[in-house]
Amino acid sequence: TVEACIVRCEAAGYDYAGVEFGDECHCGTGYANGAMPQGAPASDCDVACAGNGSETCGGSWRIQVSTIDPSVVVVVLRSELLGCYVDTASSPALSNAIAPVSFTNNTDLVSQCVDYCDTLGYPYAGVEDAVDCQCGLSLSGGAESVDQSQCNSTCPLPGDAGREFCGGVQRMQLY
Repeated sequence: TVEACIVRCEAAGYDYAGVEFGDECHCGTGYANGAMPQGAPASDCDVACAGNGSETCGGSWRIQVSTIDPSVVVVVLRSELLGCYVDTASSPALSNAIAPVSFTNNTDLVSQCVDYCDTLGYPYAGVEDAVDCQCGLSLSGGAESVDQSQCNSTCPLPGDAGREFCGGVQRMQLY
């Protein structure tokens, strides 16, 4: 989404965020050679955003550029449970995802993962097999939701085991 791109670029310290082709996010510090590009008609930006089909995210060789205003504080809650999803090489749950990260001190894997992804500007966080954290910009087009009971790996919560689940084998708990 436009918002996810802005959040990602702002977290990385850029001044501009641009969306293109419906699922690309570009960050920058200014326009090439300091020149403002000649604007194309707004109607050329007609590709729906992969993360929200009701808004547009650029077009074919058209980028919608947003200026990041550091005086505006964006608060996005990232802890909403979206459900349990299949996550395999042939059927990934997230698209535009970074490689999984394993936290060594995962006393609260869900919170650590959500915070980590948020810091990097990714709107989606997923925990898998009570070990791995993965961040993504959107759900995959073929993301397959499964019954919550398939995310049955217990989170490593000392003194509180069994109360929260952190995905499963090839199953990602998404937030």
